[in-house]
Amino acid sequence: MNPSSPNTFDNGYYTDILKIRGLFMLNSTTNTAYQVKCNAFKPYRWKSKFAAAMVKMGQLDVLAGTKGEIRLKCSVPN
Repeated sequence: MNPSSPNTFDNGYYTDILKIRGLFMLNSTTNTAYQVKCNAFKPYRWKSKFAAAMVKMGQLDVLAGTKGEIRLKCSVPN
C-alpha cells in the first residue's frame, strides 16, 4: 500500500500520504492529519503504536459457529 517502500515494514505509508501518494486519504480531518504527520516523522513512535495494536488484536476472541457472523455489508449486522 505504500509505493515508496512496498517490501519494507516501515512508516513509509504515512510519508507517502503526505506526498499525496497514499491509497487512502487520511488528511481529511485535523485529527487524522496530525496522526499522519506524527507517524511519518516519528518512526519509532509508529512502531511502538503498531506493536501495541497487534498485542491488543491478539487478545480478541475468535467467534466461531453460531457466535459470529460473516457480514454481507461490513457496517450492518445481518
